[in-house]
Amino acid sequence: GGGFRVVMVPKDRETVEHWGEYLRIEPPSLLSFTWISKNTDRWPSEVTIEFREEGDGTELVLTHRGLPEKAVNGHRAGWTEIIEQLEQVVAEKR
Repeated sequence: GGGFRVVMVPKDRETVEHWGEYLRIEPPSLLSFTWISKNTDRWPSEVTIEFREEGDGTELVLTHRGLPEKAVNGHRAGWTEIIEQLEQVVAEKR
């Protein structure tokens, strides 16, 4: 349970607010939450992030279900950028 709010302030686009509620939290392997914004027509979609042991590292699997068709490509690009940035931060900490 519990809620969250994310406010994205991109340099070249308008500010976008996202919010939702945590559905499942199973440390250290799973996080699931609803995802709502004007880009989802304020309709809740569901994001699941799984962390799986992979050799001497960790595989991150992100699944976003229930998005309006018009929002799929934008969310795919956004999540990809976020994961790439996370990968850089983790690599710097090693």
